[in-house]
Amino acid sequence: MKQLPGRQSPQWIRLLLTGVVTAVATVWVLALLPFLLLMALIVAILLIPVVHRLRRDIQEMESGTSPPRAAHDVTPWHRQLINLWRSPAARPSGRGWGSAEGRGPGRSRD
Repeated sequence: MKQLPGRQSPQWIRLLLTGVVTAVATVWVLALLPFLLLMALIVAILLIPVVHRLRRDIQEMESGTSPPRAAHDVTPWHRQLINLWRSPAARPSGRGWGSAEGRGPGRSRD
């Protein structure tokens, strides 16, 4: 690759800048290391119950002796409220909450 004409910085300045950047990066990584290790320890401690539960579930599935579990509804609470609000069975006699069933041909919303 050809060097463009003009002044170029001396080699020793580039070498010095590279050394300074390397030293700063090394000190920064060494300063962060204790915090990173502490966070890894906290995450590992928090994962212990999860791993135990997962191990127990896998062993139950492998042995085939696990009793069938009842199905759990995993619908979020806000979605359950919306579904309840929109279902006609939840409305009192099908007329509440803006239902069109309670209105006659000449009646409008009160």
